[in-house]
Amino acid sequence: EIDAILLRTNRLGSELILKMKNLKVVSRHGVGYDNVDLQTLSSMNIPLTIVGDEISQTVAEHAFMLTIVMAKNLLQYDQSVRKGSWHYRNSQESMDLFGKNLLIIGLGKIGIKYASLAKAFGMKISAFDPFVSMGIFKNNNIKFCDDLHEGLKEADIISLHTPKPKKPIIGENEFKILKKNSILVNTSRGNAIDEKYLIHALNDCRIKGAALDVFM
Repeated sequence: EIDAILLRTNRLGSELILKMKNLKVVSRHGVGYDNVDLQTLSSMNIPLTIVGDEISQTVAEHAFMLTIVMAKNLLQYDQSVRKGSWHYRNSQESMDLFGKNLLIIGLGKIGIKYASLAKAFGMKISAFDPFVSMGIFKNNNIKFCDDLHEGLKEADIISLHTPKPKKPIIGENEFKILKKNSILVNTSRGNAIDEKYLIHALNDCRIKGAALDVFM
């Protein structure tokens, strides 16, 4: 008998929508709406609203926090101290972000704000996004990457900020060309990275590490 739904990450499918005879509006807390059956809503003339730019700063800061954690091996150092393994500090496995090549995949509101944080650390920033204008790159002083594979070859850090893709953006072929000391950060959608090949890359030490905020 409800009239409205405020939705976060839960799936809202056609079966449930069709049961709600009084439903008049659905509001999604977030920008993406791939967890909503838009076709069914449209057939019932029920509008879907999204919050736009409301949480982009939060996600950008979260993504950059993950970047720092991975670059500095923060979790490993924390665990070594708790275990009394003081010798781990001599491993010198952490790395500075200053001067490192950052590739942002998806230059929307979150990607742009993530880039502004990276600039403060002196990183060299480029982005791959065939759907935004060159003016966006120019206005934000971000290098345009016109070839994803070439960008991946040069990148020390790769951060994904895309809508849900039809197939993985980082898959078997992409893992083959990544730098051995590269880091992947994904706060977009889980299927943007092929999990099977990510596991292989981590187990074989073909990349430094990955920070994942999403799994589906």
